[in-house]
Amino acid sequence: MKEKLLLHVCCGPCAVGSIPAVDDMDVVLYFANSNIDTNDEFEKRFDAANAVSSYYKKEIIKEEYNHGDWLDSIKGLENEPEKGSRCLKCFRFSFELAAKKAKEEGIKYFTSTLTISPHKNSNVIINIGKEVGAEYGVEYYEHDFAKNNGYNNSVKLSKELGLYRQKYCGCEYSIWWKK
Repeated sequence: MKEKLLLHVCCGPCAVGSIPAVDDMDVVLYFANSNIDTNDEFEKRFDAANAVSSYYKKEIIKEEYNHGDWLDSIKGLENEPEKGSRCLKCFRFSFELAAKKAKEEGIKYFTSTLTISPHKNSNVIINIGKEVGAEYGVEYYEHDFAKNNGYNNSVKLSKELGLYRQKYCGCEYSIWWKK
């Protein structure tokens, strides 16, 4: 019997490329993304993640959208540059939710699709995950989903499946293409 893994999913395209890399685990998708700037964008991304859930026949858990809580968590860091302190707080916010959910569901391991992105530092993400896991009594499953051509595979498969692909991480402070 495979060990369960709670996979924090930021979006469908990242999930579609990450799931095959952990086929030795029984993956449960966890969509918890209150960092996303609007409820409409949150729902578009959930729809794409849900399509991936159906494609791979994986359970998906959708956390309630609460942008206000996320804004409170990054208060004072709004003007930080991309990849700065705000992003670190954002990762921690999402990972705390994931660790709590894993513990609640009796799942020993959690991880995140965030490491598949070429715009994120996988080592930083993994270190935060390990810290949060230790704090909440669950284990962060260390995996760099960008390895073995993960990102390119995710782009290819998400196009084949017609998944919604966003142009920013989700928060209103990262919408570089609108500035």
